[in-house]
Amino acid sequence: MGAVAIPLDLAIDWLRMYTSSGQSAASPYAYPAYDQYECGNNDPLRLRDADLLAPVLLNVAPKIRSYYGLQRVRPHLERCLAVKDLAQPLAELDDNQISAAVGTLYSVLDDPNLAPPGVRGTTLSKIVHRKRPQALVLHDKWIRRYVGGGGPVPLTAKRTWADYMVQVTNAIRDDI
Repeated sequence: MGAVAIPLDLAIDWLRMYTSSGQSAASPYAYPAYDQYECGNNDPLRLRDADLLAPVLLNVAPKIRSYYGLQRVRPHLERCLAVKDLAQPLAELDDNQISAAVGTLYSVLDDPNLAPPGVRGTTLSKIVHRKRPQALVLHDKWIRRYVGGGGPVPLTAKRTWADYMVQVTNAIRDDI
């Protein structure tokens, strides 16, 4: 579905290497630092100021205006994270559940009165994924495999962040 087919053994090796902690390589992967950042304080229903800065560990640095904008929309984001469907693994969610939960969460980026300045889907995904990692996908360079070029998510000139993230999430769920 994601326009890439690889042997399961190779995928497992990649995943093991990507998620191993204490990496001593010259160019270590950021995921372990991100995954373990403030893990003792990672209540899935609450976004703390530290959570708003977590994207830095995945090479996305929110600007000061973005940080304040995220603080402003924190109540909306927390209401979205509290949706019970997001406590389930992505593979168990149907299209309607994904549309309601993911669409509502990312709709904050499509509302000109709410959208935090300088925050797009990648940054928001790197904030909320930590809270509901089994259900919410990270938007990063690897997601491009799902979009256009034979991938299951068509390229579209005009699409909301909510619609885009619902389509990407459905495609990843289908691959799981």
